[in-house]
Amino acid sequence: MSDVQIKNGDNGNGEFFIEDNGVRIAFLAFKIHGSTLTAIHAEVSEAWNGKGIAAKLVTAMVDYARANKMMIVPLCPYVRTVFEKHPERYEDVWLKAS
Repeated sequence: MSDVQIKNGDNGNGEFFIEDNGVRIAFLAFKIHGSTLTAIHAEVSEAWNGKGIAAKLVTAMVDYARANKMMIVPLCPYVRTVFEKHPERYEDVWLKAS
C-alpha cells in the first residue's frame, strides 16, 4: 500500500488517494477556492474498510491545510463526523458555518 498521495487539478478540484499495487483503494475528493479547502467525498474500497484508511486521508488533508494556511469546510459526512468527534484537534483548520 502506498502513502497518501495528492492530485491537484487545474480548476481547484483534487483528491488525496492511496493505491495498493497500482490500484486506487481510497480517495478523498476536495475543492480549493482561495484559502479554503472543501472536503467533498471520501470513499474506501470495501476490502479495505475498517483498516484506518479513511483516517489516513483525513490526516493528510489536515496536514496539507495546515502547511498551506488553509481552512477546511467538511462537507463530506465522514470528515464532518471526525471533526465533530475531536473538535480540539481541528479547531485551527475547521471553517464552521456561521
